[in-house]
Amino acid sequence: SESTSISPFLANSGRTPRAMVWEDPKPTEYPGVRTFLQRMKNAAMTAHDALIGARVKQTREANKKRRPCPFVKGDLVYVSTKN
Repeated sequence: SESTSISPFLANSGRTPRAMVWEDPKPTEYPGVRTFLQRMKNAAMTAHDALIGARVKQTREANKKRRPCPFVKGDLVYVSTKN
């Protein structure tokens, strides 16, 4: 994640997963493996698309409430250091 700079998988398991190879040119003697990988690929793509859709929706909603900045270049402003 952006906050921790490590993946959730690494945080949970202590290791980085191996990359999945989607386009293996050689046929496999285990057809169930190909079916399983295709389902995993579809699930990953669906999750990715859902995340992008959620990001777009959240951005659109957040932008509805934004106001234009009242400051212009050259204005003097006070900045709080309290956090």
